[in-house]
Amino acid sequence: MSEPHQIRIRGPYLYRLPSGDEGSVKLPAAWDKPGENVVFSRRFNWLAELEPSERVYLVFDGYGGSGPVSVNGTALGDLTNGPAEFEVTQLLQPRNELEVSLSFQGLGDQPRGLWGNVMLEVRTAGA
Repeated sequence: MSEPHQIRIRGPYLYRLPSGDEGSVKLPAAWDKPGENVVFSRRFNWLAELEPSERVYLVFDGYGGSGPVSVNGTALGDLTNGPAEFEVTQLLQPRNELEVSLSFQGLGDQPRGLWGNVMLEVRTAGA
């Protein structure tokens, strides 16, 4: 099986708190601001042409918290405990927006936020 081609989606990410406070933060990094919820968003371009056998996955290899993930307004599922991935092949456009809503309730002292890599992986189907 061939190794996937990885494209990291690094910061800056915009963040929005329930209080209405907004700003930007360079990710990946642990989230150190107070509060139990945050929404991270990041715009990215996708101009590559894929072979018919290739699929693109959005991969989260380290995060603290749980909550929904969307690309271009389409819900993909929830982040919950451990690495996560979602196929996004059909959702990608030349300009895209990733949104991740995280709740930190019940995490205790565990790291919060998107502290691992967030990336797109291009994989060959059936390989």
